[in-house]
Amino acid sequence: MTKLLLAAGAVVNNPNSHKHTPLHLSAQNGHLALSKVLVDGGADPDFPDNIGNTPLHTAIHNVQQEIATMLVNSGANIRKKNVFGQTPFQIG
Repeated sequence: MTKLLLAAGAVVNNPNSHKHTPLHLSAQNGHLALSKVLVDGGADPDFPDNIGNTPLHTAIHNVQQEIATMLVNSGANIRKKNVFGQTPFQIG
């Protein structure tokens, strides 16, 4: 379904009221396959939420190691800091 929506032009980086994108939510909930589809569809692995956490921050905070590895391998910035000055590995 996600692939169909992306093919139809769905906005992959469309955030909710907390600035969480679909990639933040899939990383938080451990959906590796969905996270891969989103990244392959153009999701920004460095998109900050309302406190500056990226999907990588979210994956590491929620102990989603496979997703964190996939995000790093997809080019996520491991040094990007949130509003508290924390990199993804400092909040893990």
